[in-house]
Amino acid sequence: MKRILNNRFVSNTFAYIGLTVVNRGIPFLLMPILTRYLAPEALGSITMFLTLQLAAMLIVGLSLNSVIMQRYFKMEPTEVPHALKAAYVLILLAGTVLSLALVTGSKWLTMLTNLPLGWLLVANLCAVLGMIQAVGLTLLQMRQQAGRYVTVQLVGSVANALLSIVLVVQLELDWQGRAAGILLSLLMTVGWLLFTQARDGDLHLTSHGATPPTSALCHTMADLMRLGLPLIPAALLIWGTTMSDRFFVNTLADTSALGIYAIGMMFAQVVEIIASTVNQAFMPIVFSKLNSSEADRRKLVQWTYALFASLLLIVV
Repeated sequence: MKRILNNRFVSNTFAYIGLTVVNRGIPFLLMPILTRYLAPEALGSITMFLTLQLAAMLIVGLSLNSVIMQRYFKMEPTEVPHALKAAYVLILLAGTVLSLALVTGSKWLTMLTNLPLGWLLVANLCAVLGMIQAVGLTLLQMRQQAGRYVTVQLVGSVANALLSIVLVVQLELDWQGRAAGILLSLLMTVGWLLFTQARDGDLHLTSHGATPPTSALCHTMADLMRLGLPLIPAALLIWGTTMSDRFFVNTLADTSALGIYAIGMMFAQVVEIIASTVNQAFMPIVFSKLNSSEADRRKLVQWTYALFASLLLIVV
């Protein structure tokens, strides 16, 4: 265990740190461009779009990336393709149901967010694609394939930035161009992930084996839902705690004030960057060692407390 922590954990941590710095650095690089070509009201609209996308991801995703992370080391290699397929089908079904709910409550949601129904549906589509991407990236993370993980994320981030610049600056599509850039970049990365998974045998688009495909798929979907559904309330509670301020600013002030507020919030994410990178590298080790000896689990707990203490020191 010590060898793993000293080698792969450290190398993966540095890989994730580099990725996170680039991912978080791109919005900072885009900030002068977006603030020059987008009015505060437009910045507020894209902030609300992203806030709704995150909420939709929690609903349509059914916490399946966490479930895959939890179950990965308990599954046989032959079970992984079935789990991936079941997860993707569940995400698509949940996205369809949420789309119908958005149409039904469109009048109230439009008043709350100042976004038209069409862009509410686009935010939901981005959420579906984002969760498919999250599940695929979780598989790479559990296999500690940091190189491929970083590559997919970097391609998506760079495509997002370039498309946003073209659509906002060159085509003058205002905040809708920024939202369209997010959608198109997700389509690229998800398409790449699905292609590589099918190529590598991690995703079977057709049935394999003697088990009836429908019953096997339904059984796996039910198992994933049983584990994922109880996690949704907690995830939504965290989203409400961290994101409700956007709705208060948008309602009590206006969308322009929300745009200015969102720019200020970007400078308060340094600690989050450090915590998320360490977490990405550490979680595969945690789940891989849960079935180890008592001594290894005790060492794991000690490492966890040491990481928490380090983060507290950074904050202070």
